[in-house]
Amino acid sequence: MVIVMDDIKSYGFKDFVYNTLVNVKGYTSLKEIQKEVVPLAIEGKNIIGRSSTGSGKTEAFLIPIMHNLYLDSDKVEVLIIAPTRELAKQIYDEAMDYVSSENKLRIKLLTGGFDRKRDLEKKGNNPHIIIGTPARLKDLLLGNGMYDISHVKTIVLDEIDMIFEMKFLEDIDALMSKLKRNVQTLAFSATISEQLKVFIRKYMDSKVIIDLSKKELTASNVKHYAISLKGRSRQEALVDLVSNLNPYLCLIFASKKENVNAYFKLLSEKGYNVGLIHGDLDSRSRRQVMKKVSSYQYIVASDIAARGIDIEGVSHVISVDYPYNLEFYFHRAGRCGRNEESGECYSFYDEKEEKIILQLINKGLKIENISYKNGERKVLKPFVREKKNIVNEELAKEIKKITVKHKNKQVKPGYKKKMKEEIDKVKRKHKRDIIKKSIKEQIKKSYKPGGKNYHG
Repeated sequence: MVIVMDDIKSYGFKDFVYNTLVNVKGYTSLKEIQKEVVPLAIEGKNIIGRSSTGSGKTEAFLIPIMHNLYLDSDKVEVLIIAPTRELAKQIYDEAMDYVSSENKLRIKLLTGGFDRKRDLEKKGNNPHIIIGTPARLKDLLLGNGMYDISHVKTIVLDEIDMIFEMKFLEDIDALMSKLKRNVQTLAFSATISEQLKVFIRKYMDSKVIIDLSKKELTASNVKHYAISLKGRSRQEALVDLVSNLNPYLCLIFASKKENVNAYFKLLSEKGYNVGLIHGDLDSRSRRQVMKKVSSYQYIVASDIAARGIDIEGVSHVISVDYPYNLEFYFHRAGRCGRNEESGECYSFYDEKEEKIILQLINKGLKIENISYKNGERKVLKPFVREKKNIVNEELAKEIKKITVKHKNKQVKPGYKKKMKEEIDKVKRKHKRDIIKKSIKEQIKKSYKPGGKNYHG
């Protein structure tokens, strides 16, 4: 234990940072993403980080931020932006743990869902760190000049791909334009979208990309099952599965908001203890759901609303349909199997969705193909990846050689006819080879045990 503690001590963090990690948060060592991000962020590097929910991403940026703070400053030093108020509050709660070890530290939370007038009236001294959502920060910091952010040294954009999906790019642009050109930028994202590439080119002259997403796709303690619908509706399949699982806490995902509402209503009417999370809930309803999370056995959620929210104790995940962005499947699955606990992920599929499952398998995911009806589970044939047609590839290579050869030669009259004749010749040879191979295989089979020419 002492050796592991020395591991954290070896980073040379400020006393209040070390004390918070060890005595308040119970850390014995840094997590993988923290080991990658923290030293570089302390040096002031710009970082693009890709890592799954629950990997320790929040602390990966909070640790270097806290270590680099000048606590005697009366200026805003850090701006942390999150796409949803729930995620911003979660980051705020994690950051406030450091206040218990350092009473000089000042942190302010600015999000929608609270009285704007009250926020302005409770301005107080400049905080060292401001945490909030894009629209509210733009309104209070730029529209009302609540705090001066021109001296900010570090900006964090958490779940930046989600920020762009929710159409906050204009707000981010406005906020970034008020910061120093050399501000340190720490951005965390599930995917590197075209919008993010534009942002990087505009605001991040040099950066380090840390990508741990591929390492985290296939947690060995989480099992993945694809359930064939075989003509059944998703509602019927969901009720059947839910009635036989008895999870500690199960998250049920649907890609469309209207389906989220429909599945919530369906399970509520069946008498299940179920909660609802989606982006259109009013502020009060969302806060009530988050407060009561531990009292539910099932929560129906949309990808956007649930991204970045850390919900403890998830034992099962059900994907009623597949997300539009395939990376979101791994965000869904990453909700369970935390702290090396076992987890199970189920997804329903029809024939059209088999190709999606193959894409997941090609990414390294092990998925068991099953049917599930009236509580009875049957193992079906494994999913088979499409094999490349090697023979056709070889033919294509031969044809390409001919076209390149004629292209490089000096063009002569009738060259197209000559090239066509050569290609036809190769095609005929290719067809003969296939026939010969087929005949050989038939002969070989007939002399095997059970074949018509076998006399063993």
